[in-house]
Amino acid sequence: MLITFIFPRVKLQLNSLFYRLSAICTISLLFFVQAPGLAQDPITASKPTLHSLLPQPRNAGIYVVAHRGAHNGIPENSLPAYEKAIELGCDFVEIDVRTTKDGEL
Repeated sequence: MLITFIFPRVKLQLNSLFYRLSAICTISLLFFVQAPGLAQDPITASKPTLHSLLPQPRNAGIYVVAHRGAHNGIPENSLPAYEKAIELGCDFVEIDVRTTKDGEL
């Protein structure tokens, strides 16, 4: 049998035709059926890239990211700091999530 040929030390006793056919079908599926998408190269498959999803940078092809917003005289990680960063022309605002004094995020 095929199973005892592949695994010579394992002595399986398949007593009925049903078990034999089940074993043959399982082995056939393992060797001959491919899952959808496995044949595609994940690098060259036509999926949107992160860069294609981002807006175009405003500053000569360079993305400007404001860390914690524009915090010159404004509390860091606050809505006014984020608004000021956007007003100054930043493409993104990096936000640090922290627990406030009252226990909120």
